[in-house]
Amino acid sequence: MKKLLLASSLIIFTAIGISSSNTFRVNKLQTNTNFKLEEFKNKLSENPHIRTILNTVFKNQEAEKQNYILSQENRFVNAFTDFKYALTSYPLFISNTIDDEVNTQYREVMKKAKETIKNNLHLHWYWILNNINKFAFTFNPYADFYTSSSYDKYLFEQVIKKFNSPLIKINDKQPSELITINIKNLDKVDQYKEKQVFYLIYDQNKAIKLVKYQTKNDNKINIEMHPDLFIILNHKNIQKELEDLENKIHQSRANNLDKFLETEKEKFENSEVDQVQKEFINQEYEIWKPVIDKLDWRIKSIFNEYNIGFKKIVNVLTSDLKTNNGSESKISSSWTKFKNNLDNLKNKMPNQEKIKSQFIAIFKEQDKSNEIQTVVKNLKTYIEKRTNLISNLENKINQLKVKPKPTFHENLIYKKFLNSDNKFYEFLAINQYTQSLITSLNSINQIDNKKENSESKIKIFRFSLRNVYE
Repeated sequence: MKKLLLASSLIIFTAIGISSSNTFRVNKLQTNTNFKLEEFKNKLSENPHIRTILNTVFKNQEAEKQNYILSQENRFVNAFTDFKYALTSYPLFISNTIDDEVNTQYREVMKKAKETIKNNLHLHWYWILNNINKFAFTFNPYADFYTSSSYDKYLFEQVIKKFNSPLIKINDKQPSELITINIKNLDKVDQYKEKQVFYLIYDQNKAIKLVKYQTKNDNKINIEMHPDLFIILNHKNIQKELEDLENKIHQSRANNLDKFLETEKEKFENSEVDQVQKEFINQEYEIWKPVIDKLDWRIKSIFNEYNIGFKKIVNVLTSDLKTNNGSESKISSSWTKFKNNLDNLKNKMPNQEKIKSQFIAIFKEQDKSNEIQTVVKNLKTYIEKRTNLISNLENKINQLKVKPKPTFHENLIYKKFLNSDNKFYEFLAINQYTQSLITSLNSINQIDNKKENSESKIKIFRFSLRNVYE
């Protein structure tokens, strides 16, 4: 009987043990399943806004998209260290300034650091976004070069007042909104098409910018992340503020093209006048050089007033000729004005007595009669040769009266500006995107560096990548 009870007990306890063990395994499996499901939901690629960007870039290329995501989520261990070192070696807020100031040996280090940053923004933008809460951004009100202004102090005070630090981080790496803005083309010069800006919104009012474009020749879709973070103070008006910013950036670029065309047109239309002036100045210098050559600088100084005056009236003549639009009467009037100015300049030319007095004042009792006679003789020769030069100049200017005005072909000038959108968005290119960005931000924020502005007018603060916290 005891044996039977013992056997029954063993069966019961074994059954209970098996049942408990199975329950534990089921619970553990359920926990792991829930954890993996939650982890899957939190994957950046499952964020609807990131998914929209990925689907735009990898349109109808599901395999390539998955491979890209996988490669970005499993980058090599030192990726953070390399990027951190690059941001330290090539700080973005003063990058072009230190480009000019560092020695040759360190320049190679900076070049590699700049290339590392550029490649990460262009090729590994998903990796950066997937770790965006590990990056710090520093306040950056500067354009291509670090330049101090009277308004800097006020701006930094406002940053500290509002954010307690010049460094800003993103708290939640999951963007809550995506704002897409189409970029207008400059049709005659752009090589890219289907240009768009993606603004990912974090923590309600922090915006990260990516630019998408297609090349016309192969329709390849490219995307580049910009190293800036924008904080829009009025988060309820965030789309309008960013659209306004993009419109102003485009207008700045369009204005640059207009200025370029205007400058090229002016150079073209005034090329003959410029050539006449250049030849005259060079020829005049050649006949003037023997007068002052090898003279003591104290003797040369008595000719300064004449030299300055002569150059001035030549420049006035050139300026007048450029603005007369080929009018015969205006050309004649410009020449008469030049001749009158030349006559008035006669009393600026030192005579023999003044030259002699200067020699005596400087060299005292030394006999410098030979040197004095040489200077006087050379001066006389100069005046005679200058008369011939001016006569030749008059003949050339008279020819401008009868020459037809050259025709400016705008299309030829556009060729010089072709593919300018490529240059415009090139990483840290001077006098391109960054300059237009700061000009646009200053316009929106109503910033005038010459005077202090009201705090309420500042709408957008710009920060740039500064550090990585692994």
